[in-house]
Amino acid sequence: MLKTPFTPDELERYAAVAIDRCLDLRPGELLLLHHEPEHRPLAIALAEAGYRRGLQVDDWVADFLMQRAEIDHASDQVLGRLTPWRRARSMARTEAGAAVISIEGPSEPDALAASDPARIALHRRRLVEQLPELFERYDAGFDTSLIIAYPTEAWARQAYSELEADAGQRALAEDLLAFCRIGPEDGAGGEALDRHIAMLHERASVVNRLHLRELRFRGPGTDLHVELTEDARWGSADETNAYGRTYVGNLPTEEIYTSPAASATEGTARCTMPLAWQGRQYEDLRFEFRGGRLVRLDARTEDQRQALLGLLDVDEGGRRLGEVALVDRSSRIGQRGRLYWNTLLDENQACHMALGSGFKSCRTGGQSSPDLNTSRTHIDVIIGSPEVEVTGRTVAGENVPLIVDGDWRPT
Repeated sequence: MLKTPFTPDELERYAAVAIDRCLDLRPGELLLLHHEPEHRPLAIALAEAGYRRGLQVDDWVADFLMQRAEIDHASDQVLGRLTPWRRARSMARTEAGAAVISIEGPSEPDALAASDPARIALHRRRLVEQLPELFERYDAGFDTSLIIAYPTEAWARQAYSELEADAGQRALAEDLLAFCRIGPEDGAGGEALDRHIAMLHERASVVNRLHLRELRFRGPGTDLHVELTEDARWGSADETNAYGRTYVGNLPTEEIYTSPAASATEGTARCTMPLAWQGRQYEDLRFEFRGGRLVRLDARTEDQRQALLGLLDVDEGGRRLGEVALVDRSSRIGQRGRLYWNTLLDENQACHMALGSGFKSCRTGGQSSPDLNTSRTHIDVIIGSPEVEVTGRTVAGENVPLIVDGDWRPT
């Protein structure tokens, strides 16, 4: 029997809410599971749930140690080159009647820490360059994907360094269930998650009615002006793709979000939490924007700075904002007061922004507009805390407090 910090009942509940509440798949359609080897208990539970519902199921195993082997040892000619069957599988996920569940939770969080940042960046750029049609289909909304998490041993050691290994992994498992609103206090039917998603919908509706044209973030090291377009709209947990299917993109989720004007962000922002991305960590990040473009990036080390710039500089849009999201202190994740070293959780602790691609769904009618950022990267960084005040300015010039002392203010 596979070792796992979840009970069989918890795995079954987790898989059921992922497929039944977060996706809209019908019998005969395809569920693709993207996971690391240590995620197998949850992947198997998802596969069993999928098959019971009449779905086709396929899995795609990722391994950062295999990626490190390529980055460290592949020839320049081979590095980042995709096989035809990997390209075909990547495209298949955007077909009608297909959905992807990607399981987060690093088995080897330091896998790329000692790798050459220039080769990491080259690997990323080459992968992106070989899949232009895939990113076009993402931009057009031909994708259904859900990200969930599994508490690996290595991740639990980071998040719960004060506990013994088994206890830390169990604590992280209990956190995930609570954050997804399927813990013991939430009942068995998924009603708590439904209520939470309805609350996020209401917040997005309230902000949409304000017709905001600017956000301002002010706090220690942060004074950031983010301009919004006339056709900007705010979204929350549920999204609808180009096939008319509604799905939840992230579980857990605590945010409402929009895509700002790509050309108009001004000022400075300080990350209030480190960024963990693809097996590497970035700390003490500070950003300066002029005319919508990132003009200065600082990090704890020069290696971290260069590595992050390499991930952003895959194209022109990588240095512009594609998303800004509001999260207040009611977030269950933020209430823990714990750094989880994982973007899926940490971005839902507090307000954040993303450099890279924006969302057509954040424009009226789901259509692109001239100042919506386009890019083949999307990297979220956390800039919020109880010390960071967020104010909105309406089209009429009225200033509206949005988050003050960590609390949500609009009603």
